Amino acid sequence: ADSPLLGMVNAFNAVSNWVTAKIVREVKLRDRTNVVDKLVRVMEYLHHMGNFHGVMQILGGLNRSCVRRLRKTWDDVSSDTTKAVENMEALMSHSSSYKNYRNTISRWSGPILPFIGVYLTDLTFINDGNPNLIPDTELINFKKRYMLAKVIQQVKLCQSRRFKFRNLHRELVALDKSGPLSEEEAFTMSLKIEPRNPSEAIEAMLIKEDQMKREIEELQVSVFFFMWYGCGCGC
Repeated sequence: ADSPLLGMVNAFNAVSNWVTAKIVREVKLRDRTNVVDKLVRVMEYLHHMGNFHGVMQILGGLNRSCVRRLRKTWDDVSSDTTKAVENMEALMSHSSSYKNYRNTISRWSGPILPFIGVYLTDLTFINDGNPNLIPDTELINFKKRYMLAKVIQQVKLCQSRRFKFRNLHRELVALDKSGPLSEEEAFTMSLKIEPRNPSEAIEAMLIKEDQMKREIEELQVSVFFFMWYGCGCGC
């Protein structure tokens, strides 16, 4: 069975991919900007309730290249949405080792779901950057163990301040049944809804229109022959 940590990482990626897919699947500009606005409102609510892991899930989906390149979409979203994204990016910025995020959660008093990526990074740096034994001795490096324990203690402190939610697994599964998109599929859809070159978009539309006309003509011929021979009128 998968470990809870691996399940959390997989869930993080799944939600981020879902955010991206919800945006690039909207063909109309107005529908697309509405989706972005709503996702950012959700992100703000997650921040308000102390779900910093959820904030990063949505930011991860918004900051994928296939979404960030949608200039028309970002130009069309509300100023409140733009400001909210900037605020959340500043809060969760990795600069100075996530200084703003660390300062925020150190003062947080309510239930909290921390961004687990920060602690995984800390544990990796401590583990890889410090020897298990004190150099030139057979003595255990307890300083390394102390640093590792301190990070784990921070996570356990967050675990002790839990949310009180009822299980919504069934509702969440029914929320959106559209499948995930690969990186390549998402970028392809992004180029379709907002091409790099407008003339390419017009050319693609004309080619598609011509193809549809040929398919309609072929269908009309098929229907004619079916009607002619199917009713016994043919020779």
